[in-house]
Amino acid sequence: MSAAAGPGRGAGRIAYPALLATTALGTMSSNVINAPLWVIRTDLGMTAQQSVLAVSAFTIAMATAVPLAGWLGDRLGVKVFLIAALGVMVLAELTAASATGLETLVSARAVQGAACSAIPPCVQAALVSTWPERTAQTMGAWASAIGVGQAVGPPFGGLLTEALGWRWVFLVHAGWCSC
Repeated sequence: MSAAAGPGRGAGRIAYPALLATTALGTMSSNVINAPLWVIRTDLGMTAQQSVLAVSAFTIAMATAVPLAGWLGDRLGVKVFLIAALGVMVLAELTAASATGLETLVSARAVQGAACSAIPPCVQAALVSTWPERTAQTMGAWASAIGVGQAVGPPFGGLLTEALGWRWVFLVHAGWCSC
C-alpha cells in the first residue's frame, strides 16, 4: 500500500480520511475568522480590541480544554465523544453565524474552541489504536492535516465573505463539520 493511500483495512478505509478531514476542519475553525474579521467588526460595530476577543476566545478555550477533552475521550470513548463534540461545534457555529453583537459572537467562539479541543486527543488516539503498526505514518498524516487546515482557513474565510458575507463562513463550515 502506498503511503499516500494511508492505512486500509475494512472500515479503516473510511475512518482514515475522515479522521484527517476532521483534523483539517478543526484547524480551519480556529483561523477561518481571520480574513473576514474586519468585515465582522464593522458589521457588528466592534472596536479592534473587541474583535480580537472573537479570535482569542476560541484559542483560549481550546487550549485550556484539551486536557479535559482527552480525559473525557478516554472515559466516554473516543468515537462517541468526538461525534458529540462535533455536534456542539456545529451548534456553536450556527450561533456565531446568527450573532448580532460581541457577546454572542465571543461566547459562540469560546464554545467552538472548547468543542474543538476534542479533535486532537481523540483523533490521535483513534489513529494510534486503529493502526498501531503505522504510528509514524498516521501521525505524519495527522500533522499534515493540521497544515492543510492552517493553509485553507484564511483564504476560505476571505473568499466566502467576499462572495456571500461573513455569516456564511460559519454556516458552510458547520455544514462540513456535520457530515
